Amino acid sequence: MNANNIRIYKEAKKGAWVGIIANIFLAALKIIVGILGRSFALITDGIHSSSDITSSLAVLFGLTIASKPKDKSHPYGHGRAESIAAISIAILLIIVAFLIAAEAIISLIKRESLPQPALITLWIAAISVLLKELLYQYKIRLGKNLKSTSLIADAWHHRSDALSSIAVILGIGGSILGGQRWHCLDRLAAIIVAGIIIFTGIRIYMKATPELMDESVDRDIMNLVKDKARQVKGVKKIETLLTRKAGLDFLVDIHIEVNPELDVTTSHNIAMNVKNKILDEMPQVKSVLVHVEPYKSKKH
Repeated sequence: MNANNIRIYKEAKKGAWVGIIANIFLAALKIIVGILGRSFALITDGIHSSSDITSSLAVLFGLTIASKPKDKSHPYGHGRAESIAAISIAILLIIVAFLIAAEAIISLIKRESLPQPALITLWIAAISVLLKELLYQYKIRLGKNLKSTSLIADAWHHRSDALSSIAVILGIGGSILGGQRWHCLDRLAAIIVAGIIIFTGIRIYMKATPELMDESVDRDIMNLVKDKARQVKGVKKIETLLTRKAGLDFLVDIHIEVNPELDVTTSHNIAMNVKNKILDEMPQVKSVLVHVEPYKSKKH
């Protein structure tokens, strides 16, 4: 792994640590204040933040494994660990959400006597919205810059937490203003939070799964690879380009066409120039396999 790859993984791990530290603080704050302030919605939101800690740990673990160099058993490296971490986050989110929704629905069906939440729970939920949105903005930019699926997944987890906290604010606010008759709004807010979490989990799962299925990278990256290859002297045409993503890295298989009258050594040198140009000028590309084909002009 070159110096640039090491830097990329280091920045990604730093992003995961920021999420872990922030979520430990928020989860503890919301659960404690939710218990003391008698708000099930805020306690639920605290549990959501706790799942954020787990997801950030999964991201950190996945990135740590993905950053390991290739070996005999893993000739293409360990990059898929990053995608597996993202899918693990998605499944965790969906399970947590169903448990939260079930608890809130059972409480409403049983018509349990619901206490009025304390005003401080409203303020804590508002602080959570602000902090979570800041975390989302930080991680979504970092994830897109580093092309990290797990960081982007973690960012959306933060956004879902911010949205759930807005639902909590509405539920707690309505419960406080409406009196005993509307105390059920706190539980309804918890159900809305669960729905947001489920949606986020499905979104993350759908984003990460194609990477494990070797789906091609986005068109802009493919076009850039082609442009780099065409700039190499001796390349007549790009016959085939296959790309896939593994963790934060891209793997490229490219077939180039060269003058059929060239000797093997010259053709090999052209292929090496293509490989080196792509690797040197596209730091996100980890591996390039170049196959040489004879150029076929239109008249042939």
